[in-house]
Amino acid sequence: MSALGISIGGGTAAVISFVAAIGGPIVLGIGLVAALAFAVWGLFGESWQKRLAKQIVKYFEEQRVSDKFGDGIDQFWRDTTKSFEKGANAVEADWKKYIEHLTYVR
Repeated sequence: MSALGISIGGGTAAVISFVAAIGGPIVLGIGLVAALAFAVWGLFGESWQKRLAKQIVKYFEEQRVSDKFGDGIDQFWRDTTKSFEKGANAVEADWKKYIEHLTYVR
């Protein structure tokens, strides 16, 4: 480790006792490999935002949200058309009454 520039107070005996205390060189190797795997997964794996977005899309597809929105929009425009026709008929009826009133006023 000193060749790598890592200096630990207490010398070689301190390093050996530390490695033994954490479980030995095999546990140290497994820990390093696991840390490296997590780092690689963190860099190249999917982000939590992307996973969340996929879950939301899946849920919306299961609940048929798109179809429900489409049905709601269709119903809105059917209601709007009926209301417009009803209003237009009322205006036309009032207009006819007004024209009849003008013919009697002369």
